[in-house]
Order: sequence, then C-alpha cells, then structure tokens
Amino acid sequence: MSTLIAGNISLKNGKSFSGKSRQDPPRSECRVSKARQFRARRFDSTSQPKDFIQELFLEKIREYAKLKKENGDKIFDPVPELEAERQKAYEILAKSFFKTSEPPNPTTFPNLEFKEQQLESVDLEELPNKTGHENIKVFATHGGLLSITEAIYFAIPIVGFPVFADQPSNMRKAKSRGYGTFLDVKGNLSESDIIEAVNEVLHNQS
Repeated sequence: MSTLIAGNISLKNGKSFSGKSRQDPPRSECRVSKARQFRARRFDSTSQPKDFIQELFLEKIREYAKLKKENGDKIFDPVPELEAERQKAYEILAKSFFKTSEPPNPTTFPNLEFKEQQLESVDLEELPNKTGHENIKVFATHGGLLSITEAIYFAIPIVGFPVFADQPSNMRKAKSRGYGTFLDVKGNLSESDIIEAVNEVLHNQS
C-alpha cells in the first residue's frame, strides 16, 4: 500500500503543489468494485434474472404436471411382483411374524377413538421376552441394532435380511464374529438359500 506524505512536491515543469496524506483504497474494496463492473457487463439494463428463475421453475412444474396427467396422479413406476421362486422362499418365514396392533382408524380421529386388535393373553404375557423364549432357536431379522442386541443378550443365532442404513454393516459384523449370517434380499434369493442359512447357524459351532 503506497502513501503520499504531506509536503511541497516540485515537478519537472517548475510547478509545485502542497501534497496531503492520501492512502490507496484497500484491496478488498478494489475486488468488490471489479466484481460490480463484471456483473454490470454481464447483465445489462434489459436482463431480469428473476424472470429467468421464474420461467425455469414454471418449466419444471409443467414437466411434473405432464407426468402426473399421463400416469393418472402416479409419477413413480409400478412395483414389480415378486418372482415365484422368491415368493416361495419368503413363505417359509411367513409364520415367524406376528402383528401386535392395527393402525388407528382415521375416521374416528375427531373423537380420539383408536381401535386396536388385541393379542391373546398368553402372547401378551410372553411378548417382552419373545426372543428369550425357550422354543426360539433362530432369530430372523432385518439386522437393526436393537434386534441384534436383543439376540446377543438371549444368545440366539441370527439369520439376517438387511435392507438399508446400518443393517448391512451390522449383519457383516454378525457374520464375522460368528453369531449370525445374512442373505442378500436384492439378489436371487431362493428357498434353498434360507434353509441353508438356518442350518448353518443351528449346526455350525464355529
């Protein structure tokens, strides 16, 4: 940064003047000024960025409305049906799942009345310790942390069907440490794969 010191300065033409202290503008101000000049050259007085953004937004809305109209209010592809072999594989575990309740009926919400399907008393008594029941030999789970923690606590081997989030890593850890195995639900899962996995955790002592 250059500075002129107050005093008389003589020029070559014989003239002189009394200088006063002056400092150059900071570099940050210079950068701001150059940026403003650049924007002024880029957008002239006739350009309107807001109109451009609005037009772009409306264009996307039109595409969405077109898809919605063509697909009958559905913009997602239909879910394909399960293959016969995979459907047969899942039917093996169908009896291992039970429903504890039904969602509330939305028609009774204003009266705050919620209808639930109650389990039999014998199931309610055993529900907190379901995994720890003496007849439970294998625990089929998606591989969530709480499910695995419960299985480890009751020393029940695991057959996992991880889907997303932490489930795949949890099941890889279970397999490496020897308290479970897992199957790829996105692959070619078959009935024999599930039977083999169950037999592995039941009879493989390693």
